[in-house]
Amino acid sequence: MSLALAAAAAGCAAAPPAPGPSPAAAPPTAAARQPSRAALMVCGGDVEREVTGALGTALLTPLTGSWVDPRYTCPYVFPGATLALVVDQTADRPAAEALFERRRAEAAGATAVDGLGEAAFARPDGSVVVRKDSMLLLVDVAGLPAGFGTPVRSRANIALTVATAVMTCWREHA
Repeated sequence: MSLALAAAAAGCAAAPPAPGPSPAAAPPTAAARQPSRAALMVCGGDVEREVTGALGTALLTPLTGSWVDPRYTCPYVFPGATLALVVDQTADRPAAEALFERRRAEAAGATAVDGLGEAAFARPDGSVVVRKDSMLLLVDVAGLPAGFGTPVRSRANIALTVATAVMTCWREHA
């Protein structure tokens, strides 16, 4: 996994996709009704290149994100498999902390993951939830087979690799 993490760390030198406020900016108000620039990053550009490169598998369909306030979802559809990246935007850090704790309590058997965002945990299916600023990132690997990619990796390995790539991009473009 170290090679994939090194690649993820090096891959966010390009400018993030636009439009939208900067990742460091406060999340949009209810009136704005649009995802932040950081949320949009999960559905293209450097993150897309890192995900498809790390998995060694081409997408079956182009990426198309959807926004249902306060959640931005981007499904990565591969032949016979789907990986979903989901960003929940909250009003502020305390709201993100509370949402993170609720999600962890709902995930029976969740285990802490050190070194990702401000806090992170892995669900029993291998999916990873990461809290950063006023956002939560879910790397949902439930739609992947137990082993996927070239070379074949576990769902848990894929989730950690993808979460690391997103956190690297968010950090570099904050």
